[in-house]
Amino acid sequence: MNQKKWSFWIDRGGTFTDIVAKSPKNRIFVKKFLSQNDKVYKDAASFGILNILDEYNQLNNNISSCVDEIKMGTTVATNALLERKGEKTLLVITKGFRDALEIAYQDRSNIFAKKPIKPQNLYKKVLEVDERIDSDGHILKKLNINKVKEDLIKFRSKGFKSLAIVLMHGYKFKKHEELIEKVALKIGFDQISISSKVSPLVKIVCRGDTTVADAYLSPVLNKYIQNFTSNLANSLKSNVKIKKSVYFMMSSGGLTSALNFKGKDSILSGPAGGVVGSVETIKSLGINKIINFDMGGTSTDVSHFNKDYERKNENIVAGTRITSPMLDIHTVAAGGGSILKFEDDRFQVGPESAGSNPGPTCYDNNGPLTVTDANLIVGKISPKYFPKIFGKNQDKPLNKKKVITKFKQLKNKNKITKSIEKIASGYLQIASENMANAIKKISIQRGHDITKYTLSCYGGASGQHACSVANSLGIKKIVFNKFSGVLSAYGMGLSSVRSYRQKNVNEKLNYKNLNNLNKIFDTLKQECFDELFKKSNEPKKVIVNYKLFLKYFNSTTTIEIPFNKLDIVKKNFNKNHKLRFGVLFDTSEIMIDFIETEVVINNSSSQKVKNNTHFVDYPYTLETTKVFLNQKWQNVSVIREEQFLNGTKIKGPLLIIENNQTIFVEDGWKTKFASNQFIILDRVSDNSSKGFNNLNFNKSDPILLEIFNNLFMNIAEQMGTVLQQTASSVNIKERVDFSCAVFSKRGELIANAPHMPVHLGSMQQSVQSIIKNNKNAIHAGDSFALNAPYNGGTHLPDITIVTPVFIENKLTFFVASRGHHADVGGTAPGSMTPLAKNIEEEGVLFDNIKIISKKVFKEKLITKIFKEHKYPARNVLQNILDIKAQIASNYKGLLLLQEAYQHFGKTKFLSYIKFISLNAEKSVTAAIKNLKNSNFTLKTDNDAIIKVKITKIENNKKVIVDFKGTSNQLPNNFNAPKPVVIAAVLYCFRLLVDKNIPMNSGCLKPIKIIIPKNCMLNPKYPAAVVAGNVETSQHLVNALLSALNVMSSSQGTMNNLTFGNKKYQYYETICSGSPAGPNFHGTNAIQVHMTNSRLTDPEILELKFPVILKDFHIRPNSGGKGIYNGGDGTYREILFKEDMELAILSSHRKIKPHGLQGGENGQLGKNYIIRKNKNKEVLQGCDYRKVKKGDAIVVETPTPGGYGKRK
Repeated sequence: MNQKKWSFWIDRGGTFTDIVAKSPKNRIFVKKFLSQNDKVYKDAASFGILNILDEYNQLNNNISSCVDEIKMGTTVATNALLERKGEKTLLVITKGFRDALEIAYQDRSNIFAKKPIKPQNLYKKVLEVDERIDSDGHILKKLNINKVKEDLIKFRSKGFKSLAIVLMHGYKFKKHEELIEKVALKIGFDQISISSKVSPLVKIVCRGDTTVADAYLSPVLNKYIQNFTSNLANSLKSNVKIKKSVYFMMSSGGLTSALNFKGKDSILSGPAGGVVGSVETIKSLGINKIINFDMGGTSTDVSHFNKDYERKNENIVAGTRITSPMLDIHTVAAGGGSILKFEDDRFQVGPESAGSNPGPTCYDNNGPLTVTDANLIVGKISPKYFPKIFGKNQDKPLNKKKVITKFKQLKNKNKITKSIEKIASGYLQIASENMANAIKKISIQRGHDITKYTLSCYGGASGQHACSVANSLGIKKIVFNKFSGVLSAYGMGLSSVRSYRQKNVNEKLNYKNLNNLNKIFDTLKQECFDELFKKSNEPKKVIVNYKLFLKYFNSTTTIEIPFNKLDIVKKNFNKNHKLRFGVLFDTSEIMIDFIETEVVINNSSSQKVKNNTHFVDYPYTLETTKVFLNQKWQNVSVIREEQFLNGTKIKGPLLIIENNQTIFVEDGWKTKFASNQFIILDRVSDNSSKGFNNLNFNKSDPILLEIFNNLFMNIAEQMGTVLQQTASSVNIKERVDFSCAVFSKRGELIANAPHMPVHLGSMQQSVQSIIKNNKNAIHAGDSFALNAPYNGGTHLPDITIVTPVFIENKLTFFVASRGHHADVGGTAPGSMTPLAKNIEEEGVLFDNIKIISKKVFKEKLITKIFKEHKYPARNVLQNILDIKAQIASNYKGLLLLQEAYQHFGKTKFLSYIKFISLNAEKSVTAAIKNLKNSNFTLKTDNDAIIKVKITKIENNKKVIVDFKGTSNQLPNNFNAPKPVVIAAVLYCFRLLVDKNIPMNSGCLKPIKIIIPKNCMLNPKYPAAVVAGNVETSQHLVNALLSALNVMSSSQGTMNNLTFGNKKYQYYETICSGSPAGPNFHGTNAIQVHMTNSRLTDPEILELKFPVILKDFHIRPNSGGKGIYNGGDGTYREILFKEDMELAILSSHRKIKPHGLQGGENGQLGKNYIIRKNKNKEVLQGCDYRKVKKGDAIVVETPTPGGYGKRK
């Protein structure tokens, strides 16, 4: 860096543009500008640079003589993505995949939304190209480039300038993509993004989304960069190419030349600067274990650092999957502007935000109550120390009177007995716990000891919450930087220029394959060098990092390991896997998923600070202010920035007033002013649970209700993360067909993470069955397996692992995980035979099997059960690996429960199991009051009848759901065990509660379910049940929701398709549209009701199984018509490359899904085989066939009914 010139480090945010300027004399100047101020300037960043240069008499006619570098982060592309204001883009994709990115993996983000919402497509039109390359590189259909050229010319004439080219297996076989790119360049498309260059990794959905995002956003970035550099050039009358001196922050935390900045790399441009600024400044103190805590107005970003930056390769931003290196930043919807609510007897914080307009109530702009207002009430921020920039004319102080009035209204309206100070304090506790839970996800969940970390705080609201968050986590040190208010901008200056190249490998980890990577790494390095040094004037002083991304065979979760000798690589992988997931799979092969070369030009701006080693007590008397602490008002000292003395220390409580933020230091913490740059807080006493000591644990408290609801749900969700990431099978890993839950010692559901709806509530019967059958025989270190449909299970593929949790040598909780295993035996591969007449034909039965006894895993016993059966399991090793993953999941839950127990104490912890159950019960009771007595009769394809009658009782506080009149036990496998019925009822009544409530046993207490004996909904051994879980469950929901007039019939099936042979077993469910209802249309092609399983990515499907996915698209206008139309269904065609056995288990092939309130019925579904000789063979709804190489199966899904009679 040239020391005789200026450096500018800029964070161009959505509201403000922060500029940190470094003068030739190494002085630092900070300026803030509104990002949009059209009356004064066209661009804030260029205006700010010129403003600073002019102010210090450095402005002349040649920018190159006064400016050395400009480093910038920008939210321009992020905002364009959020607001859907990118370039009009054409998607070019392989024929048969026109809807691949819209359907994606078919799951819905909110399983309790009556109308599921999909993100808006970034592409405007689709061009299907008739070409095909398989996973081995064989050209199945040659590309007709002349036809493509004709089509592209037509689209170019219609105004399309931006192109995204995404072809099947283009990550590896890029010939066709490059041919289309070459033609498009000649035609004159301005932006051409091809997937083999943008994101050369397997998974067409993720790679496709990334490529489209790049094509959609890059023109927006290019326009901004052009305007920015033009403004500078025009103002300075410079002919020098300014772009050579301009660098932009990528999502990865590295800088790149403005000439190379791409849309796909820009999504986290601003936040990445903050992470780098935080880390590089604190590293100067010799600290290497850091939790970055960036709390702003709308949300909080947290990230983990341990000697190196953590990155991830996949992220979802604004509904778009981005596959590109980016810093692993976890965002939680809790910021200073998070809205405070009182609903269902609980204090709730967010996720909605007041934003900057209208902002919090105290901004005097008619805004709602927020976290900022709560801090104002308790005195952690004060109008006296805040700038007068509020009100209509932006000249008033914070309006505390209005905040007090609104808190009083909240108190009186909801008859809360607490004072407004205690109410505000409660909301702040909840906000802090929410943020602490977010930090746990990126630290404790991954095996890190958080107590050894330093909390690095920045962002306008972090100072008020830092101590309470640290107390909750057991963190003992907090650091604030004097640039924390502009740390994203400051971080730009401390960042290094980086270049990355990735390549898919998908090979076993062995000596030969590892050795073969040397040449590939060298090629990737050269590509990085070409990018950095052909278009950049930086010196060639570089660091080159070679990285392996490894995983177990059949896993999808990779771990980054430095390239090294084979034994070292294996050792590091095992160490990191054990740390993160608590388990190793010695029998599984390690795979090299992909590799990455990173070239770094080291930044000389970051340097070690000489830190104070001795601190003396602050010598002067400080003014005081009143702050509400530990349930009472106390005098607290106040120190302003101009009063800071380097090398001094002050005990808390203390209010620190800086120019850019306010920091509240709680009792038990000591403040140190170090190196004229840092404020360091050290914990001197343990206050981790002090804030809860004055709360009443003998009755339900609205503060603790929310805290414990979130706590238990967070534990269940973390269990699910471990299960998904450590499982072996596609079913659990890719399709996410699993659930995890926490139970009381009596087996009552405390929290069920919303993974798979058909599992909701039904695991309670499994746990209670284990308790009933093991009296006085449950010990610490035990685990049990169960799938028995007549003893708490649902169907045989769903194996539940139950683990007791002992605390202080007493049985206190249970944790359980349920996973759908790919095959558990039976007459057909996948254990989903449509022809079973008894349970033995469906597979292996686990009925209360102790699989771990006092920490000893009984692998031989499990293997024997799977193998010694009339129809044994086909892949026992995979079953064992998935069971081990479930055990790892349960172990994670066990540890988290023990940790939480220690944090809150026995009395507090156990009291709230009862209170959160009562709270959920009250929410469902409120929904029951609005119901009408009703009934409905539904007939199925196999002539069974489901009758339901819903009757309110006990002054409308409870309801009877009576299935009297439903068909007797069936001779087929459509019998649904009682736990499935309970899950369906629970789902429907949860759907009626149109807000976020806890999912626990209390939800079922106001509901009495009556099921006749010998009924298809209460089958007895040895009845077959496999379709009961997947098909009858959907019928039950349709009957219930129709009786309640909530919505029309869904497709009423999961379209269960299984195929396999001795080597392969595969199972999938296929989506249709969602139903219509009062005031809403259905959504196209999305999972509904009792399933939310994902589809395997088409490229992964073809890599792992000998099949070709020929076509998967949405059938336009196929949903039932009405005032509100049902969503459209899908067409799916799979070609077989080997002989297979095939089974289809489906419904509504004879009876159309019904409309409601005069709405028309949906369409029937169809199943058929297209034989190699082109003959069409129609299948029944439930059928079994043997298919040969060259045959194809086609499933056309039924479609949901419409709602309301069209005029």
